[in-house]
Amino acid sequence: LFFQLPPMPDAHDLWRFIGKYDPYILTAVPRQNESRGPIADQAPDDKKKWMKKHFRVSENRVYAVKRINKTKPKISKFLFVLLNRIFNILYLSEHNY
Repeated sequence: LFFQLPPMPDAHDLWRFIGKYDPYILTAVPRQNESRGPIADQAPDDKKKWMKKHFRVSENRVYAVKRINKTKPKISKFLFVLLNRIFNILYLSEHNY
């Protein structure tokens, strides 16, 4: 299912900006339960293949995690600090500082 989805209209614009920094991708996958069946089972591989297909991102740079793990305080704090540093670096490099 996820592998078949098209990119959002502005996805390639965003990727032109961040792709040059060779980012790691953190993506949430659905919970595995009986009602979701194979969709949940295939989601991690589908999302990795999707990133490779549309943006040439190596599968080892895509981390598919359960949504609850994506928002846990330790991970969120780490990501906030990391993203803050990345955006500062991007800002400084884009403005020739």
